[in-house]
Amino acid sequence: FHGRTFGGMAATPQEKIQGGFRPMLAGFKFGQLNNIESFDKLVDDTVAAVFIESIQGEGGIFPAEDSFLQELRALCTERSVLLMLDEVQCGIGRSGHFFAFEKSGVKPDAIGLAKGLGAGFPIGAIWAAEPYAELFEPGSHGTTFGGNPLACAAANATLDIIEEDSLLEQIMANSSIWHAALQGLVEQYPQHVASMRGVGYMVGLALHTDSSAVTTAARDKGLLIVPAGHNTVRLLPALTATLEELAACTRILGEVFAELSA
Repeated sequence: FHGRTFGGMAATPQEKIQGGFRPMLAGFKFGQLNNIESFDKLVDDTVAAVFIESIQGEGGIFPAEDSFLQELRALCTERSVLLMLDEVQCGIGRSGHFFAFEKSGVKPDAIGLAKGLGAGFPIGAIWAAEPYAELFEPGSHGTTFGGNPLACAAANATLDIIEEDSLLEQIMANSSIWHAALQGLVEQYPQHVASMRGVGYMVGLALHTDSSAVTTAARDKGLLIVPAGHNTVRLLPALTATLEELAACTRILGEVFAELSA
């Protein structure tokens, strides 16, 4: 997938991604999320674009703050640099908004999306604002199965269901209840859980306990979760998840932490 192409790897400054594949492509600089000063120092006349995740996924579920996105948009506009947002993990409703950046009110120049777009069927897409769309034309990039009718039909069906079943509204309503229950785990098991962060149905629990051990124990009890950076476990329920299913998630995690305390 695209994140493991040389361009994607060069843009991901993690040893687990780049190790064994060097030399990387040149030309990438790295700022700090939610630190506009770090980008102010980096964005000069050699920079073509700024590319960030609206919510860092692999990094450990760190949302970009609204004020940071607004300041970054202003900086990019001032210096004639494109603002490109990666919504592959956090987009297509997972935050409770169709795109996670929407709450900030900014308009990016390009968006990358995939994963949830096909509800499990492989598809990726890009969106670009005018007048920049012409920078990436048919033939600029290609894949063997790119644009195939089955994938596009799956994406269209997914978008229909999100709209017709009012999933965004459900996620907004359910997530506040779920988050409160998860915060209860933070307070009940401070020896294991440091904090909770995230939005909507994209949540990370920062742990004191090894995240791999928690992931395995949860899986043995029927809950699929995945580790992320900074010793975090990612909770990514289906957009159709009910309050009962979210409560089961919290209950199973509670059982895991209780057993680790025994």
